[in-house]
Amino acid sequence: MAEQPKVIVRPATTEDLDALSVLNAFVQSLHVRLEPEVFRTDVDAVELRAFFAALIDKPDTGLLIAEISAEPVGYLWFDLQERLPTVLTQARRRIYVQHIAVRESARRSGVATALLHAVEANARTKNVTQLVLDAWTRNEEALRFFQGRGFRPFNVLLTKVLG
Repeated sequence: MAEQPKVIVRPATTEDLDALSVLNAFVQSLHVRLEPEVFRTDVDAVELRAFFAALIDKPDTGLLIAEISAEPVGYLWFDLQERLPTVLTQARRRIYVQHIAVRESARRSGVATALLHAVEANARTKNVTQLVLDAWTRNEEALRFFQGRGFRPFNVLLTKVLG
């Protein structure tokens, strides 16, 4: 069996904005394919770059870049979510994974797993004990991947289009 390439994960910087925009095309095309009524096919490159620049500077948000041989091959965007207790619920601190994107040529190389390990390490430094993400039921490959890494179904979001 061939050895997996070494994946390096690091925080994204403003120098990564072009790479983030390119890598976003992989996740955006999946979103458009699965939910064309929700996601745009006409994403403006300048607006996307500004969107990622704002995320880099936003408190309680993180962007991680995965590289193989110094080439960006994936990213993970996450938010720290904190909820105060209510009369019905406990206080809650968790990290919510917004996006995980891997260049098609780098899939099955350990990139997504390395990104998840990095966000888990980040969570531990913040004393956060829960990592949350969602995957669409039609994205069976993603569901298998995440469940294989210890994620379990927790909540089912149902939708109804009104005509």
